[in-house]
Amino acid sequence: MAIEYGEPVSATEDQLTRLGKLANYQVSLEQTIASLEAQLKDIQEKYRRVSEIDIPGVLDETGLSEVRLADGTKIVIREDLRVSTSGKNRDVINNWLISRGHDDLIRDEVTAAFGKGHSDVAEKALEMLRGLTTSVDRKRYVNPQTFAALIRELLAGGEDVPLDQLGVFVQRRAKLEQKPK
Repeated sequence: MAIEYGEPVSATEDQLTRLGKLANYQVSLEQTIASLEAQLKDIQEKYRRVSEIDIPGVLDETGLSEVRLADGTKIVIREDLRVSTSGKNRDVINNWLISRGHDDLIRDEVTAAFGKGHSDVAEKALEMLRGLTTSVDRKRYVNPQTFAALIRELLAGGEDVPLDQLGVFVQRRAKLEQKPK
C-alpha cells in the first residue's frame, strides 16, 4: 500500500515496534555482509599469494616441477597465459598480428547511431554504411581466448613472442590434486 505525502498514517504501537526491530535487524545483516565480504577478500588474497607466489617459489628453490606429499596430495604448477586485448593493448596487438600475417584473427565491429524514426535509413546502412552522414564507429579487436591460443601455439613452436609488449603474462599457480577419500 502506497501512502501519499501528507496523508495521515495510523499504525499501532506494536506495528511500529516490530518495524523498528526489523529495520535494526536489516542494518545488522548489512553490517554482517560487509564484514564477511571484507573477510572473503582478505582470504582470497591470501589464497592467491600462497598458490601463485609461495608454493611456486618453494618448488623453484627445489628445482622440482611437481611433488607428491606423504598424504598423497600431488602439487603441480600450472602455467596459464593471461591476455588483455582491450584498452592500450588493442592497437599494439592488432599491429603485431597484421605484421605477422595473422590479421584474419582481427574482428571488425562497425557501429552506426541513428536517431529516432530513422529505421529506414538504418536498413539502407547495411548496403551504404560509409556513404551515410550518420556517425560511424569502427572497432578492431581480437578475441582474448583466440589470441591466447595463438600465443601458446607460437611459443610451443619455439617462436620468439614479445609477451611484455603485447600485454601477455604467464600466471603460475599451484594445483593440488588430492586422492579421493
